[in-house]
Formats: sequence, C-alpha cells, structure tokens
Amino acid sequence: MDTTEAYRTLRLDPSADGQLVQDAYWSLVRKAQERGSRDPSARVEIDRLNEAYQTLQPGAKQYTPPPAAPAAAAAGTEFLDDAVDWVSREALRTRLRWHDRNPEIAVIGGATLFLSIMALAAGTSFWIVLLAFALVFGAIWAPWRRVELPDDEMERFE
Repeated sequence: MDTTEAYRTLRLDPSADGQLVQDAYWSLVRKAQERGSRDPSARVEIDRLNEAYQTLQPGAKQYTPPPAAPAAAAAGTEFLDDAVDWVSREALRTRLRWHDRNPEIAVIGGATLFLSIMALAAGTSFWIVLLAFALVFGAIWAPWRRVELPDDEMERFE
C-alpha cells in the first residue's frame, strides 16, 4: 500500500501529522471492532487500517496480515447457540404473525411473567403457574398460524 492510499484509508489529508494519523487510526479501529461481532467485513477493514497505519509509520516494517483463524465456538456451547437461534427465529415469526401488534404482545407477555412471579411469591403451586404461563405463551406463539421467514431473515440463522 502506498502512502496516498494509506492516507485515504485513514480518511486523512496527506498533510496530516503523526498524532493525527494515530488518532484517526485508533478511532476507526474502535468503530470497526464494535461492528466486528455482527459484521464479518469489519475484520477485513481492521486489517486494511493496520496496513495503512504501518505504511505511515516511519521505519516500520512491511505489514503482513495475520492468518485467518477458523471460526470455532467454544467447546460445549453448540447447544446453547442452537437454542438462542431457535428463540430468535420464533420471536421473529411471532412478530410477523402479529404484525402491528408488537406492543400488545410485549405487554401481554410481560404482564404474564410479572403475574406468574407474583403468584409464585404468594405460594401458588409451581405447576399451576407453569400451566397458566404455558397457555398464554402458547396462544401468543400460535403454532397453528405458521408464518415462514423471508429468505433474507433465514440467512441470519444459517
């Protein structure tokens, strides 16, 4: 990467001094790191910023990007990841089934949770509270009203 491209990558004028280069680099890297968990292209952007920063540092050696590490989940968390994905898909399906009713569904769900906790605190049988809770959420979830997710939404879970 030449110096002109490095300045452009860091969104700086070629007359910028060393402190301005460093400030711009760290600012852009922090923004890219914040997006890193939900945007795979952020890692590529960080590598590009690193290369630009190395290019503009006096006496720095040539930048070589680190080898790409395979994305691996921590051992034993696959079940949790799958469960979270399932809950996310079902929440999205529920929002699609009950479009324009999201606030009402949130109030019903929240009130049910609150009243269930209050009933348990008052000494009601756990099983009766669980049954009432399941009936309310079964009606909200409405499995008999299946709605398929749009293709662009399904890609998030694959």
